[in-house]
Amino acid sequence: MRKFLFILALSSLSCKEVKNTESENGVISENDLYSVINSLQNCAPKGTIYYSENDTPYDKNFIETYKLDSIFSTEDVDFFRKQMKKATDFKLNIQKTKCDRIITKHNINKMRLESKTDEIFWEKIRMKYGPLTCLAYIKLPIFSKDKNYVIFSSNYSTGPHSLGGSIEIYKKINNKWKRFHSLSGLMN
Repeated sequence: MRKFLFILALSSLSCKEVKNTESENGVISENDLYSVINSLQNCAPKGTIYYSENDTPYDKNFIETYKLDSIFSTEDVDFFRKQMKKATDFKLNIQKTKCDRIITKHNINKMRLESKTDEIFWEKIRMKYGPLTCLAYIKLPIFSKDKNYVIFSSNYSTGPHSLGGSIEIYKKINNKWKRFHSLSGLMN
């Protein structure tokens, strides 16, 4: 019995160490990641927004530009940096999202290559998905160290000459993500 209790205690400590190591390296679990993505994306059955991942890296001056060090602790800022290094590896797993109308980056790129101009690309998008289609690209959500805050960046396009986007900070309140602070917004 003593051996069993010792092994049980040792294994629970080992699990805690693995979690801490993941946390120190800026690794966020898929459950945490998709809980944010699913709670922040709006995908009504007759909606017209289709999502894909954005592989554009976070700007190297992102933290300084948005003065994140004035909002978050040094520990959080270091944790953001670790996650931002991994942001270009982000691949949206469609099976883990609650939205069933997602265009993969591969399919978007294929449609772009098959189109001679942006206008032709958008004609194809509208023919396939409807006249009011908006493409929304999301970047990897960036978490604070305690996972109570997340930075969510998205870009929107409704045609060859329209672009919008926002960078928002959300706070977890009663297990729901609520907008806490807007870092930037753009509409063209």
